[in-house]
Amino acid sequence: PAVDPVHLQEILEHRFKVENLLKLNASFVYTPNCRLENITLGSFQIPTTSHSVEIEEYRGITQLLKPLAVYEDILREFAPPEIGIRDALSSALLKYMHYLLDLNERCTWHSVRLYHFSFHRKRVLQGVYDYEGWDKFSDSELNHLLEARSVTGAQVQARGPKRPAEAAAFGPPAFGPPAKRPARTAVSLNARTAVPSDSVFLPPQRVSGACRRHNRGLCAVGSKCIYQHVCWTCGEGTHTAAACPQAQQ
Repeated sequence: PAVDPVHLQEILEHRFKVENLLKLNASFVYTPNCRLENITLGSFQIPTTSHSVEIEEYRGITQLLKPLAVYEDILREFAPPEIGIRDALSSALLKYMHYLLDLNERCTWHSVRLYHFSFHRKRVLQGVYDYEGWDKFSDSELNHLLEARSVTGAQVQARGPKRPAEAAAFGPPAFGPPAKRPARTAVSLNARTAVPSDSVFLPPQRVSGACRRHNRGLCAVGSKCIYQHVCWTCGEGTHTAAACPQAQQ
């Protein structure tokens, strides 16, 4: 897209204000607050300078990356003629833009925006053609500006309630092999699944209508059983046939 020659000259002379990056975007509209009328003194027209763009006007990552791509094209086009500089600079800027996309997923937009303009100012001060500087996009001196995104209510609901161990574990994941679960032994499995069987001595059934599954411990209390939950030997409801006093006499 067409770029104002004034901005182009400022970029090449390292005088371009990084906040004005939005002016490189073809969709940028000069409002009365951004562009002032020329002053006429006799036969002379004196152009007035336009106001700088406020960083608050960058309301999303797209509004930043579009003019940043134009900025990258300008630097690549006018890069020094030394072999390899143009390609290295283009690669470093492309990786930096991908890094901004990644930051925007993990951090709040206002902190990503602040990080970029702070990083961009350093690049202008140290030389915009310094591809090694652009390649060091994860700047430890500026990481304190980044603020992690808070988890929304919808994300918490979708993820479900945290278990106590998860709620307490805030920080980087621990490295190393996962803790082993205790092995399931045959004894523990049998203890959990064991039920009374026909091998247990049961006296012969004398009470008709008594639930045979109840006397074997297989019919749950309170279930909608059509048979009577009583001892099939004596008819009492306080015990089963296996514990019947009459059968043990």
